Amino acid sequence: MFTIFINDVDSVIDLPFLLYADDLVFWAFGSNPNEIVDKLTNTLSNLNNWCSENNLLINETKTEFMFFHKCKDTLFGSVPNVELNGKTIQRTFKFRYLGVMIEPTMFFKLHFLSVESILNSAIFKLQSAKRYVPELAMKIMFNTYVLPIYDYCIDVWCVHSESELSHLQSKINRFLFAHTYPGIAKKFNKIPTNSALRHDNAKNSHDLLLRFNLLSIYDRMKWTVSQEPMYY
Repeated sequence: MFTIFINDVDSVIDLPFLLYADDLVFWAFGSNPNEIVDKLTNTLSNLNNWCSENNLLINETKTEFMFFHKCKDTLFGSVPNVELNGKTIQRTFKFRYLGVMIEPTMFFKLHFLSVESILNSAIFKLQSAKRYVPELAMKIMFNTYVLPIYDYCIDVWCVHSESELSHLQSKINRFLFAHTYPGIAKKFNKIPTNSALRHDNAKNSHDLLLRFNLLSIYDRMKWTVSQEPMYY
């Protein structure tokens, strides 16, 4: 019902936008911060008038804006304020949008750290159960609790090199190794290091991924991107 109620909101937004339920994002392009702020302010003002006419309110405390720019671009260091109803809209330098942490430079470093933290937690939980779970069940559990952590929007946030992603991949490889070869892993009294993974060529990480029907994070990203339609 709410979607139907705000169906005509696009009539007052003269900028590109995305609408998900009651979450609205719009943006402007340009190289002049003042012009960009003017565009955002005008659109926000039009939207505010539309909300007033439809008995809706914009929550200023939950409204933020961000400038996207190159890493060494100093032009956007100090910019004019975006205001609504006499209140200054906060400029943010990190924003979680639909589960993805976004930064002004679009390097997705914060999201990488978030994925790593959640991945560590999920693997730790599976680690405590690996002795009691057969391989087939572990495959299901891994695909349910671990894979979605890095697979979600992987074509968006995964802009890192293969060597950078290997830091995350090694955590997965070590866990699979410890579950598949507990006898060898027991020698190390913990999840083995990468040197342990090279203990036997037949037990390398590639074989482990095949055994669990998995792609590496880097290969998963390349596969996902290859499935996307091309727009011209």
